[in-house]
Amino acid sequence: MEDIKKIKPHEVMACWYCAGNRRSEMTDLRPMDIRGVNFGPYGISNGVLKGPLVRDVLLSIGVDLESVKNLHFATMGADSDIHDPVETSIPMSRVLDPKNEVIFAYSINGVPLPEDHGFPVKMFIPGFVGIRSTKWLRRVTFLEKET
Repeated sequence: MEDIKKIKPHEVMACWYCAGNRRSEMTDLRPMDIRGVNFGPYGISNGVLKGPLVRDVLLSIGVDLESVKNLHFATMGADSDIHDPVETSIPMSRVLDPKNEVIFAYSINGVPLPEDHGFPVKMFIPGFVGIRSTKWLRRVTFLEKET
């Protein structure tokens, strides 16, 4: 964690939401078997997240960005979606462009990331549904195919 904090931080003001926002109301109207948390109208948030760009972290550990540009960047968190670990990926092209502001966030609104938001670090991807921003980050890897 200390190594990540040594890399130039980037701040992102954003709004993010869970794909399951208001799921409980939908299942009240039409019962269905859906995986995931049965959220009410509270699976949405906004704030200023801070941490280094993922591309800068990759550069700092010697990853040849040219050699991975056509792959997918995959992450796994310590949480689970019902029974399976949460694993997700995005195209490396999204990670490599600094304008996309994909970061390893370690703080929000000037304080350390709270546990329920993924302490000590989460990957944050502006513009994607919340499940793509892996909380409690445990593993990252490169894949040829999307997860």
